[in-house]
Amino acid sequence: MDAQDFHMRTDASLLPMFSSCVHRGGPRQFAVLHMHGSHIPYEDRYEAAPRVFTPTMLDLGIETPRASDKAATINS
Repeated sequence: MDAQDFHMRTDASLLPMFSSCVHRGGPRQFAVLHMHGSHIPYEDRYEAAPRVFTPTMLDLGIETPRASDKAATINS
């Protein structure tokens, strides 16, 4: 697999590379995708269009969530 710099790109940008690897592989494969979407800042990992739940951490200007920011963190 080719090394790629996916810093600050959406997780969806991994799909073409993943698909290519699956198609090149043999019958027995093990693939791991370390998706940045599970790391803060969440909103940097997807486009604005799918944002359904608000307010998000970005909406509230939260960089590091606290326990009191639970709803915005989940929305993100």
